[in-house]
Amino acid sequence: MGFRALIQHNFWLKLFSLLLATLAWFVIQLETERDLQFGQRLLPGLDRRESLKVAVTVLTQPGDSRIFKVKPEFAIVTVAAEGAVLREISRKNVKAYVDLTEATPAPDMEYLVKLHVPSGVSILNWSPFSVRVEQLSP
Repeated sequence: MGFRALIQHNFWLKLFSLLLATLAWFVIQLETERDLQFGQRLLPGLDRRESLKVAVTVLTQPGDSRIFKVKPEFAIVTVAAEGAVLREISRKNVKAYVDLTEATPAPDMEYLVKLHVPSGVSILNWSPFSVRVEQLSP
């Protein structure tokens, strides 16, 4: 089958499919833009976003001397706040941690990453959502 025959075979069906795919693409693009604008209306005054690379720490009971290794060691946290508030925060103000106060780490188990941010700051996203914790010392 030649190139010309390949194009002309079911030409109207192919043209209709191309138009339908283009229409679907435009609808998705418009909805995405509308969702972004809607999100900005839900969080008024949060005019700036910033991504921070934060070390994931392990929260244990007081007096617990065990040493842990977290994999991956860092989380990327995306926050939003007013410009003045966002200028004041840093990696020291945003905390990512795994709570082991009630748990003993088991091999090949993942623990949820929890976050703490100052007031006036909203968490938009973070990655990873869970990490592995390895106990290095008894």
